[in-house]
Amino acid sequence: MLRGALFIMTLCAFFTVVALGAHITHHHYNQMVLPDQPVDLFNLSESADGVMQIDLLGETLAVDMQVVKDKADGYLQWAKSHWQEVTADPRLNQEIAHVKKTLGEKWEAWLNSEQVRAVNRWVKEQI
Repeated sequence: MLRGALFIMTLCAFFTVVALGAHITHHHYNQMVLPDQPVDLFNLSESADGVMQIDLLGETLAVDMQVVKDKADGYLQWAKSHWQEVTADPRLNQEIAHVKKTLGEKWEAWLNSEQVRAVNRWVKEQI
């Protein structure tokens, strides 16, 4: 438990330091190199014809949103048409039943543990 929390805190600190470094570098670059034309880290804009432009550090990527929406709709239709095949699969149903049983047992064991009882007693004392 403590090891996981320490890992997450270390990971958050790493990302914070990297983000801070990127922000400082970006700020100084805009002040010293191109004060007339500052560079944005990223910019999203959509034109009238439905093309999304993504600017990332001066590089531009154009995405036709209608094509993306059509593909997503096609995948959704395919998933809906094959949904019955997936839900009727006996292996999947067995795995789901096993997971529900295992989680249910662990949940009940946790709820009946002394730690949970101690927390419940403490909360009742505070109220």
